[in-house]
Amino acid sequence: MRNPLTHTEFTLESAQQYVDAFVELKDDWDSYHADAITPEAIAAAKSLLSLVQETPQPVPLLNGGVMLTWLWNGHEVNIQIGSDGKLAHDD
Repeated sequence: MRNPLTHTEFTLESAQQYVDAFVELKDDWDSYHADAITPEAIAAAKSLLSLVQETPQPVPLLNGGVMLTWLWNGHEVNIQIGSDGKLAHDD
């Protein structure tokens, strides 16, 4: 998997291709026991990407999920998708 692009370099197409490449991230992909990125998380991330107007930066998560990050008004906005493909939230 290639190195990630910066926020300004991502297009919707390149973000979707980058998320597709997360399938290559197997268990322990970060060498610190991260889970493999699940097909459910990849599908949900791509579905969410198709709904947004500004392209976020996709980030693989250690728990097998995907995070989408936007820069908005000088702040970072993150949406986390769990390995089950559902939006993750703090309890």
